[in-house]
Amino acid sequence: MGVDGWTYMLHDPVQVKQSDSIGRNVIDNFETAMARAKKKKGFVIAFSFTRNSHDEVARVKAEGLEIHLVSVHDLLTQTDQLYRIGLSPGFKAAIEAIPQFDASRHSVQELIESHRKVSNK
Repeated sequence: MGVDGWTYMLHDPVQVKQSDSIGRNVIDNFETAMARAKKKKGFVIAFSFTRNSHDEVARVKAEGLEIHLVSVHDLLTQTDQLYRIGLSPGFKAAIEAIPQFDASRHSVQELIESHRKVSNK
């Protein structure tokens, strides 16, 4: 129904996309899912987002919806910042329990390319 999960404390909708260059159409569909769930705040997680997706988020903010676009890179490296925008302490603890990602071994771009190769097989 357009929602893959919910934040722990506030029960805000979360959608996860396993691709990069997420566009406006995904944000439009998520808006519909948020309305169905009667929520004003939500999170979309993906490898990257297009300019149009950011424009759509800015447009709906004027209508009272708060959609946060969270990149996988930010998810792995900026947990404190994500905690401040509304992801719960339970989320922060779950992220901290994941073995630490060694950024010196692979860049984000290398991980995206690796994912594309696996997806195309």
